[in-house]
Amino acid sequence: VKMDIQKRLEELSAVLADKTGVFYILISQLDPDAVGSAIGLQFLIQQLNPGLHTKIFYCGNVGHPQNMCLLNRYNMLGTVLRHVDDHEFPPCSEGVYYSLVDSSTVTDNRLGKLKGAFMPCVVIDHHRSELEQTDDMFLWIEELGSASTLLVELVRHYKESGKQELQIPERLAAALAIGIYTDTKALVTGSMRDREAYGFISQFVPVDQLNALIEYPLPASHYDNFLCALS
Repeated sequence: VKMDIQKRLEELSAVLADKTGVFYILISQLDPDAVGSAIGLQFLIQQLNPGLHTKIFYCGNVGHPQNMCLLNRYNMLGTVLRHVDDHEFPPCSEGVYYSLVDSSTVTDNRLGKLKGAFMPCVVIDHHRSELEQTDDMFLWIEELGSASTLLVELVRHYKESGKQELQIPERLAAALAIGIYTDTKALVTGSMRDREAYGFISQFVPVDQLNALIEYPLPASHYDNFLCALS
């Protein structure tokens, strides 16, 4: 696995190497795994090619209270993540690049105005896909418990093989850890690689902060609806 991760990291670095300009990371459906994957990819790009200006945009609504808890706790909404409706996206060209994480379907209806409007140069997903590899694309589709697992493996390998100490921010670690945790049903449905990735990345998050994301507060409407159901 380590040899494969090394190869993946080299391939990603090669795709990013000669690029300058703006790099859009798109989330077709907001959930912890997608958020963790997007922030993980952004972090790697900042290490591999600091000349690229990365921006993360999401489609749909924040919706679930766990999403809101994660975004609020680390002040990400409107700063790290922005909604696609709040931006005009230029077409793919030299200096304008797109990517997908936790999704690989360019014609996904959830993309809204971006449906079919771009061809990604980086795709990292854990769902089955019919997307075909091109010469200038980093495509990693592997059916693991979460896409965040793949990003943790890349970040971990980069950190452990680097010549200088790489600091992993708490926000990055928390998003990746909760992404793995939720998509693997509290690690119950996860593979050994999912569990190893969670074990590695969760050490960079204080236990109380991680517990707050797992035992997130429910909105008042939940209890109103629960009362209605019981009645």
